Parts: sequence; structure tokens; C-alpha cells
Amino acid sequence: MRNRNLWLWPLLALLTLTACENLGEDDTLVRIHKEEFDLNDQHVIGSAIVTYMNENPLLFPVLDRTEYLEVYNYVDVLLETLITTTEISTREDFNWEIVLLQDDNIRSAFAAPGGKVFIYTGLLKFIEAENELMTVIAHEVSYSESGRVMNYLANKYSRDLFFLGDILLGYDVGDAMAELCSYLKDLIYTTDEVVGADEFAINLICPFQYNALGMKSILDLAEQSTSEVFWLNVRPSAEDRIEKIIENANPCGDEEDPTFGERYAAYKLLLP
Repeated sequence: MRNRNLWLWPLLALLTLTACENLGEDDTLVRIHKEEFDLNDQHVIGSAIVTYMNENPLLFPVLDRTEYLEVYNYVDVLLETLITTTEISTREDFNWEIVLLQDDNIRSAFAAPGGKVFIYTGLLKFIEAENELMTVIAHEVSYSESGRVMNYLANKYSRDLFFLGDILLGYDVGDAMAELCSYLKDLIYTTDEVVGADEFAINLICPFQYNALGMKSILDLAEQSTSEVFWLNVRPSAEDRIEKIIENANPCGDEEDPTFGERYAAYKLLLP
């Protein structure tokens, strides 16, 4: 009879490994395996990502906030304007912030869990008006606010959720963090998710005195450009994307609403 039950032991061992927390000899938590990540978890993971990038400038050239305080103040005001709207439910749970990455050859932006938005100087210098930048920020805010970017990370590391648990416990995960950051930078959303983020961004911007067609303007600029706009590669467009943008923006006003192009032109002169 005993031999008939031998096959159960590997299964029991696996269940114990994946379902339980590991404790040290003094009952100190040393590893944790989580399959669901609450708002505080997302906050911790996002903060760890920013810390890693700041400590590894060769991989992620973060623009120094102290040296370029005026550059950051400008984007901080735009972010604060957006996250204080009723559309944002996590403004008290996340430490929302924008991190600027100095690389003029990369025209992109991306989001991380916990209210982190990253924008490359290449994209800042490519776009032409403040309403376009508002759209970029609001679009990326949607992925963090909704938890969608966290879901992607959980799925990416579904076979090794101890890795994300180690980040929550404050452990040094070494080169694995570089891989995680690169994954976020290159993360491709579905066309349906992009359309949803467009609509979310328009809803955020709509109450303010802005032309709500910033995304359409960016798409038009990219169409005319001979250089790659990587952000649009990882935020792919459905065939009717522009039509949906116009439809969603229609209640917000028209193309005569201000884009604040001159103010943004002055801002770009502050960039390194």
C-alpha cells in the first residue's frame, strides 16, 4: 500500500512550496510567493524600480532632478493636474511621479506599477505642444492606475513569483531587476488596451482647457516623420484609432481649443 502513495510526495512538496511562506529559524520571513498584488505591493515594486534606475545610470540614464528642477517642475504640474481628477482612485495609494530618461534617440514612454511614468527626452523633443504631452502622461497613467501593467509583470514572472516577492521584501535581486525594467520599457499592449488608454486619457484631460486631440496630433506627426517613434510601436494602433479618438474627444470641445504650443516650445529649450 505504501508504494502506491509514493507519487503523492512530489505533489505535496510542490503545493507546500507554492502556497506557503518560508520562514527562517527565528520565524523571520525570508521568501514570499504571491499571486495577487495589492496597491501597497504595487507601490513598493514601483519605488524599487525607480531606485534601481537611479543607481544604474549606464542602463537607465535618469535625468537628475536636482540639476534639472525646472524641467521636472513642468511635468510634475501636469501629472498633479491629472491625478487629482475623480477618474484616479489611487492618488492616495501610489507615490505618483514622472521620471525623465535622457536619450534623444528614443521616442518613447512607459509605465510601472505604483504610479510611475517614464518619458524619454527623445519623445519630449519630438512632440510639439503641451496637450500632446498631457496625452502621453495620461495614456501611461491609465496602465498603472488600472493595474494592467502589474498584471503583465505577474504574468511575466508567473513561474517565479518569488522574484517579485523578493522585491517586496527589499532584497537585492541583481541583474533580474535590469531585465524587469527592460521588459517594461519594451512592453507591447494590445490594440484594445491602447484604445482603452486613449479613451481614459481623453476623459482625464476633458475637464481642463486643453485641446483633447493630443493623441491624434502625435499620430499625425509620426506619419510625417522619417524616424521611428518607438512609443507607437509598443502602443499599436487599431485601424479606427483616430476615428475613435475624435469620437471620444467630441464632447470636450473642438480643434480650436488651446494646445499651448508656445509654452511647450519654451519648455523644450530647458531640456539638455
